[in-house]
Order: sequence, then structure tokens, then C-alpha cells
Amino acid sequence: MRRTLSTRTATVAAVRPVAADIVQIDLAPGDGDTAFESGAHLDVEVVIDGRRETRSYSLIPAPVGLLRLAVKREPSSRGGSAAMHRLAAGARVAFSGPTNDFPAVFDGREKLLVAGGIGITPMISHARACAARGEPFRLVYVGRSRAAMAYADDLAAEFGERLELRISDEGTRFDCAAEIARLGPDGGLWFCGPHRLLDDLRHAWKDAGRSWLDFRFENFGGNDGEAAASFVVAVPRHGVEITVPPDRSMLEAMEAAGLDLMSFCLRGECGLCALPVTAVEGGRIVHRDVFFSDAEKAEGTHVCPCVSRLDGGRITVDTNFRPDAI
Repeated sequence: MRRTLSTRTATVAAVRPVAADIVQIDLAPGDGDTAFESGAHLDVEVVIDGRRETRSYSLIPAPVGLLRLAVKREPSSRGGSAAMHRLAAGARVAFSGPTNDFPAVFDGREKLLVAGGIGITPMISHARACAARGEPFRLVYVGRSRAAMAYADDLAAEFGERLELRISDEGTRFDCAAEIARLGPDGGLWFCGPHRLLDDLRHAWKDAGRSWLDFRFENFGGNDGEAAASFVVAVPRHGVEITVPPDRSMLEAMEAAGLDLMSFCLRGECGLCALPVTAVEGGRIVHRDVFFSDAEKAEGTHVCPCVSRLDGGRITVDTNFRPDAI
């Protein structure tokens, strides 16, 4: 059981590359409504191996009449990015939203906006909104190479010294502690990017003694490009054992087997889908959520199946929900 919003349709107006493995997709919605708040995203329907699934993509400011996305193709993704990259002008797309799980908070205090890779997409609208309201901010854009960083030149022209690039292969690596130290004592940090960078920032924020009320983020909920392994999930309550392939989440595989599970964000943030773990054999849990604390992850008693998985082997979980049919 997942959240459902009214479905809308749009025509793909244009598709163009904006960086290595990143395409910009402009959608012209049939109802003409293109309003959204900074940080919002669309839930787009994609077809993966004949299955209709939903993937979320952040909105970027666009010309009147268009909704703009930028999608990075991930070789080890579950197929959503590849499906989006196959879109061409004239194609019809079903979507819902905009929905905003990463809203801005404008309070006059300094903001450190950190974008990792394709995480720049919601930060463009956040930075523009801050600039329009006179909010003090600094946008730090982190990437492995300049060629892989979409909109870097456009953002430099728009924001000037308020944009700072940290590019690994140019020797300007991102230092979490140093960037946080530059932020005023009552300043806030907003982040979107890969899970590993989010973890590093959270640890540095905690070490700096900063308030969690001033740390805002949106999680990719993906695998950061790491190759996934297949594994088995057993649910004794329902008498089933399910093989989870590398290109599907544990949640997707369990639902396909007929288990009716509660879920909402699908990014490992809300914890609604969390399941108790009773055994792990021949592998370890790779926690990709941001719901459980480090200590809870180390205990390994629960797992968020929307994003977390095993690196092989077999996991036994429990659930109180019974399927209509298996």
C-alpha cells in the first residue's frame, strides 16, 4: 500500500544532454499547470521489463509552460533512469505531483546548500529562491569531474561567488568538517546527493555539535552506483521465500510475490515499510536508509526494504500483513 496522487499526463517537449550520462527532459503537461515550490519533485511512471513502476525526479526552474527534469543514467540502477533516457520528443508521460518532501525554510539565517552530483537538481530551485528573497546562502556543488556536473557553467553565471565547485579530479575535494566550520553558528545545512556523502555530512554535523533542526536533506534512496547482489528473503508467516534480483528492491520483490506491505517515501526516510529481522545467513544487511540510527543499523534487528538489501545470502523477516493471494 503506497501513497497515491491523481495522475496527470504530459508530452515530452525536448530532450538534450547536459552532462556526461545526464539528460534534461522538458515536459509540457496537458493541463498547463507548471507551478511548483523549490525542492519539489514529480513521480513519473516508467515501464521496466514490462512492469509499470514509479520513480521520483526533482524539478528544475524552466520556461513558462514546461516542467523540467534532469536524469542521470546509472548503470547499476533498477532501470528507471534507463527508461527515462529512452524518452524522445513527442512521447507521452504519466506522472503525479509536484510533491514536496524537501521544502525550503526561509528565516533570514545563513544557508549552506550542498549538492552531490545529480543532487544539484533541487538545489537549483532552492538557491534561486534564496537569492530572490535575499537569504544569505552558499551553494557548494560536489562532483567527480567537471564533465559530469550538469549546469555548472550556468550556475556560475547566475550565482557568481555564491557558487563553489568541489571537483575530485581537479584536486578540490569536499571537506565536510571544513565547510561546516565556515557556516555561521546559527546557520542551516541543506543537502541532496549520494548516501555516502550524506553519511559523512551527518557525522561531521554531529561532531560539530550542531542542532539537527538545522540539517535538512533529501535522500537518493539508491545504491550510489554500487553493483547489487541477488539474495533470498524468507517470510515464514506467509510460507514464502523470494529471490530478490539485483535490479529490484526487496520491497518490490515482496510485493510482486503478493505481500501487501505498508510504504510511503520509497527512499528510506519515513520508516513506514520497516520490517523486523529474525535471521541473516551468508551475507550482511546493506542499510541504505536514513531512518534508523547508526546504533540501530549495527543491531540489525530491522530493515527498510524499500532501499536496504543484503550483499548476498538469505534474510528472514516478519510482517503482520497477509496477502490476498500468493
